[in-house]
Amino acid sequence: MSRLLETLGFGSAFALAAATFAVFEFLDRIASQRGKRLINDWIASRKSLIDPQSAIMEAFNNLYTYPLLRPRAFLRSAGISLTYSIAYIVVNLGFLLRVPGELRWKGSLLGLIVAATIVSDYSSLFVVRRWLTLTAQKPIAALLVAPLIGGLVVLIIYAIAFCLHFALWTNGTVFPLFLYQWLNGEFAAASAYVTAAVRLFLLVAVIYGSFMIPTAMVYAWLPMMFFGIIGVRLFHMLTRVVSGAQWFIREGNARPFRAIGLVAAVLVFALAASVQLLK
Repeated sequence: MSRLLETLGFGSAFALAAATFAVFEFLDRIASQRGKRLINDWIASRKSLIDPQSAIMEAFNNLYTYPLLRPRAFLRSAGISLTYSIAYIVVNLGFLLRVPGELRWKGSLLGLIVAATIVSDYSSLFVVRRWLTLTAQKPIAALLVAPLIGGLVVLIIYAIAFCLHFALWTNGTVFPLFLYQWLNGEFAAASAYVTAAVRLFLLVAVIYGSFMIPTAMVYAWLPMMFFGIIGVRLFHMLTRVVSGAQWFIREGNARPFRAIGLVAAVLVFALAASVQLLK
């Protein structure tokens, strides 16, 4: 099946859908019975029982563990970040190898970026969890805005790490040397030096920026959870009118995160496949 999809040009879409389902399958395996019951109540729209805040926080705490300020939480977050980063490097290995520079320099650059990714993703968990705590009674705002907040935190830490790395690679001499050459009338040398520095700056900035993609995947499960729940609700509504699909209902009651993952994976595949077709 995967070979057929790859032949048709949908290999990436299938990989994204599989990764989406894997996250929810993992959530289903580690979720407590209370967490599953809360999700089932949410899906079934049992207004007297529904507690979206507890459902969201239960899923978040199961995935990243709680309290966050413990080695276990850091290792869980680092493992997730490392998995997505390695997958991104493997998929884009051809592009990364074509980047100008020695292999050793590119290896050290990727190592620094992955380290910054691990630190930034873990740091963003505290902000994202606080946001979910404050807004979980409004699940649309909680689940859809949380990735943007997490991405903003990561972007700020990336910017700091990037500036430190750039200063390290240039020994902090870009502006002082340029100023020295300019004041001494060495305009050609100063211009050439600044041009080379700007090229390095832009090159590294592009590579850093590209790693926002795997970082975005870290929190992609939150909006997918929302859309998955909506999809399962719609499916339940249809099955009340159309007979059949009883397996999906029984499986969804016993393993709600898997049911959400199935719907979310279909949505991700459809979206990714549509993007590929439009290219």
